[in-house]
This record gives sequence, C-alpha cells and structure tokens, in this order.
Amino acid sequence: MRIPSLEVLFGIGEIGTVQRCALSLVYASSLMLMMGINLIIPALPAMKGPLGATDATIGLVMTVYTAPAIVLAPLFGFVADLYGRRWLLAGGLMIFGLAGTSIAFAPSFQWVLILRAIQGIGFCSVLPL
Repeated sequence: MRIPSLEVLFGIGEIGTVQRCALSLVYASSLMLMMGINLIIPALPAMKGPLGATDATIGLVMTVYTAPAIVLAPLFGFVADLYGRRWLLAGGLMIFGLAGTSIAFAPSFQWVLILRAIQGIGFCSVLPL
C-alpha cells in the first residue's frame, strides 16, 4: 500500500514556489514554538542547582511560558486580522528568539522566569496564525 504525499492529502501540489516556501516557513515556525515546551522539560532538573530553584518552583518555567496565551492569543488574532500576519509572525519570532537566547545568560531564577514569560509572549503572537 502506498502512502499519499502531503501535497496530495492537503491539495497543495498546485501552489507556486513562493507560496510553498511561505507555507513551509509557517509550519517550521509553529513547530519550533511548540517545541519550546517539549525541549525544555529535560533541562528543568539541571536548573535547580545553579539557579537556586526548588522542586516547588521549577514548574513555573512552564507556567509563565504558556500563561500569556490565555489573554494575548485572542488579542493577537485580532491584531493579525487588522494589520496583517507577516509583521506579527516576524515580531513574534524575534521576541521568541531573543528572549530564548537571553535565558542562557540569566543570572538568577527570577530572570529565567521573566525571560521565559517574554518568550511566551512571542509564542502566543504566532499561535493564532
């Protein structure tokens, strides 16, 4: 039995090269932002010693990442409809990347939480797209 390709399943075989590249960019960025949850889980125990986090507070790293989406994702969906998706996607990816890189240089656990919340804002700006 032959498995059909994604182009056949979703009917995107007839789209142009530019649209195919744009679609690939959106899929890749969405995957990257969703992996912001899954890829950090193995690193959580390693944060306890150097940053002074406890077992009770280490879960906040995940909470502050996803909590902004409760309020901001619908608002960013509205903004995307009014002003366009391209700027929202680019801005969200920039915020996500800069905050994620800054976490590597965080001097304390409080800074990790602040930067992770900023990274969550970048995540939820791309979420409605």
